[in-house]
Amino acid sequence: MGPFQEQKRIDSVVRCAKTRTILFLGIARSIHKFMSLLKSLILLVLLSLAVFVFLQIPVTPWPLDGAVYLASSYALREQMNPWDAEVLTFIAHSLGYYPETARVLGLWTPPMVQLLYLPLTYLPFEIVLKVLVSMTVALIALLVMLTRGEWQYLSSNQALVLTFLFPPFLALLFWQQITIWCLLGFVLFVVLERKRLDFGAGLALVATAFKPHVSLLAMIFIAYRIVKTRRWAILYGGVAGMGMTLGGITLIYPGWIQDYLLSWQQPPLQYQASTLFRWIHVMFFPNQAWTQFLGLVAGLFLMPWLVRFFSNMSWPTNLFFVLAISLVVAPYGWHYDQIMLWPLYMWVLDRLKAMKGIDGRASRVLIGFFIIVYYVQFFTTLGNDSLDMFWFPIVITALAFYARRRLKVMSRCGGESCYA
Repeated sequence: MGPFQEQKRIDSVVRCAKTRTILFLGIARSIHKFMSLLKSLILLVLLSLAVFVFLQIPVTPWPLDGAVYLASSYALREQMNPWDAEVLTFIAHSLGYYPETARVLGLWTPPMVQLLYLPLTYLPFEIVLKVLVSMTVALIALLVMLTRGEWQYLSSNQALVLTFLFPPFLALLFWQQITIWCLLGFVLFVVLERKRLDFGAGLALVATAFKPHVSLLAMIFIAYRIVKTRRWAILYGGVAGMGMTLGGITLIYPGWIQDYLLSWQQPPLQYQASTLFRWIHVMFFPNQAWTQFLGLVAGLFLMPWLVRFFSNMSWPTNLFFVLAISLVVAPYGWHYDQIMLWPLYMWVLDRLKAMKGIDGRASRVLIGFFIIVYYVQFFTTLGNDSLDMFWFPIVITALAFYARRRLKVMSRCGGESCYA
């Protein structure tokens, strides 16, 4: 064998060895990621079960909002009015979703929600309840997994534990609200948009429309970004997704449009919500319902300024800020809707970990104090009277602005771990 053939054989052996090494490392990395995610998911499930045991949450029906969505989806399936309070109460009692002493007050969510819960109406309630709780836990774990690249100082396990400690997560777990899907829609949009999967990002935006009143400014901000970047495939994906969902609902129940418009003749403006402007309305202007919308009107009026201000921040941090501001100015929304603050809450904790000295320690103690206060309020009322929890979005947003300002100052001073 000549030198040329020998060298060729050696190169072939080296290439095979490199290929096997790369394949082995890829498999090992995949197994490591899977085991890390599985460990985090098991941890979250155990923590959730511990909370359920601590609260002694019953396995028998209680007036949870998830049961209302199930009753509404069942009404859609049977071609009944899925928003009427009497219809929902009858179905909830008949199927065991609600205790006999409780009534459904009504429903105002867009029709896409009923389509989402429709498959669950074919299961017994005892199984559905476990499915809803498991689904919420799985969605939280998915959010943590999807946003791992956003946090530079928090590990995956730290992010998971801090997510579990985020107070609105407990309210969400207890009431089984639809808001988790709205948050997932925003997170999926960010992930897919960053990967330039624009049509898929548009499809993800359909979920953000489940509760537009708590995220309207963020939706407008996204619309501005679409126009600015001329990524029209996002728009096409959103229109296609909305068209498919509404088309599917129309095939099941053609009369849904009239029923949905009828439900808004009595909007949910008289209940104890957890927003600043609902609190202002109740405390100072109880006879002027329009005062609840002052914050939203102000937010819309200031939207051009907000767009210019937050355009100087990195994406998607600016979206996290606008999402929190949307909740602050919302006309109504409850403590479980405050899960929309989660991205900014995680951003604050991640940046506070980067802050050194007294500023960082004091800020971490402060946010821990506010979380304890929230838990005390929640456990005192078990989340039923949530009007006094309006302060939490304001605190998280204010802490985020403070952390951003301090890190900018520290970065100018040459701090190696400081950035805005």
